Amino acid sequence: MSEIYRLIFESSPTGILVADENGKIILANRQLAEMFGYTREQLIGRPVEDLVPLRFRRRHASLRAGFLQNHSRRSLGTRKEFTGLRGDGYEFPVEIGLSCVEDGNRALAMAFLVEISERKQIEDRREFLASEVKHRALNLLTVVEVIASRTFTGEQPVQEAKATFLGRLRALSKAYAVLSDCGFERAHLADILRQEFDAFSDRIAISGCDVAVSANAAQQFGIIAHELATNSVKYGALSCPDGHISIDAKMKNEGGEKLFSFHWVESGGPPVFKPERQGFGTTVLLDPCGQFSRHATLDYCPEGLRYILDVPVETIAADPAPHG
Repeated sequence: MSEIYRLIFESSPTGILVADENGKIILANRQLAEMFGYTREQLIGRPVEDLVPLRFRRRHASLRAGFLQNHSRRSLGTRKEFTGLRGDGYEFPVEIGLSCVEDGNRALAMAFLVEISERKQIEDRREFLASEVKHRALNLLTVVEVIASRTFTGEQPVQEAKATFLGRLRALSKAYAVLSDCGFERAHLADILRQEFDAFSDRIAISGCDVAVSANAAQQFGIIAHELATNSVKYGALSCPDGHISIDAKMKNEGGEKLFSFHWVESGGPPVFKPERQGFGTTVLLDPCGQFSRHATLDYCPEGLRYILDVPVETIAADPAPHG
């Protein structure tokens, strides 16, 4: 029977150790030794507190001593989380279950340990996403409120204003669809543009836009792309079969500042005339979110509309992608 117990002890996927009443390790299986970066021989006789970061050792010793008191009433303890310390100084999260065993007249503490680094990463990620979704939802409602207030101004017939409003909401939803695939942290500008211009993919050339932008920048570019597309379908290159649009972006330095320069050029459409009044769409293009752009220009060239938007790279850059 003892051989069966030994095999179970050694082959367990859970790290197991046994410590005496003084906190000295008297037994440790292979899995525990590998988990903490020691050989089994190095663990035997070592204080169990050596496996805990220095800042937690005093409290751990107190808890261990308290656990062994009244040991006759102790059974397998509720699993707890704590921080383990490897021999090389690396700290990692561990889940531990405790039990008291008696060896003659002395009580021994038996611990069952599982490293939970991957699980903690998943939990942290879930909490981050929940917080981010809440933040994005509130932000989205604010944006929708602004769009609604600037669309339903009474200057358009109700049905026309309704169509305009729904179009802008669809542009937002497309940007959010791209963001959702990346955990609402980042999106590639080229993907946002392709979503918006999917129906005209054979008439629009996109270059220099395969850059990762932040969630806020993705939202702004989604609205900008929609306004440009809407204007082009109504009055510009996309309103006739031979029209074409070139979207090109590049990085440039201006006065020591690194800028992302976005260019929209239409050709092959009807002659372009400057509108008599400036609507919400024009406002979005020339002053996107106030501090979003460094400067923007709309050039109503007769041969085709031209739009240039220069944005500080630091304003739109996404955080580095997480590893692992």
